[in-house]
Amino acid sequence: MTDAPKAVQLAIYRIVQESLTNVVRHAHATTAKVGIRVENNSYVVTIADNGRGLEAENPDAGRGLLGMQERAELLGGTLETGHAPEGGLLITVRIPLKEET
Repeated sequence: MTDAPKAVQLAIYRIVQESLTNVVRHAHATTAKVGIRVENNSYVVTIADNGRGLEAENPDAGRGLLGMQERAELLGGTLETGHAPEGGLLITVRIPLKEET
C-alpha cells in the first residue's frame, strides 16, 4: 500500500484510527481486527470487533462513522457498516485505485 497516493494513505490511516478509537471508547470489545487489501481495483479496509455493535437508542452514535464516510466519499469511495462475524460491528471501506495527479 506504500504506492497508494498520499491522500488515500492518510484517509485509510484516519479511518482505521477513528474505528479503533470507537472500539476502545464505545464498543466494550475484547478484540478488533483490521484488514487492508486490494480487490477489484479498489483498496478495501475492514475493521471488525466483537463488541456491542451499533446502538440505535444512542442519538450521538454515528458521528465518527459520518466523518469516516465523508473521508471515503471524498476519494470516490464508500463506507458500509454491518454485523461482524464475532457479533460486533464490521466496517468496510472501499476506495478506488487512482493514479496520483
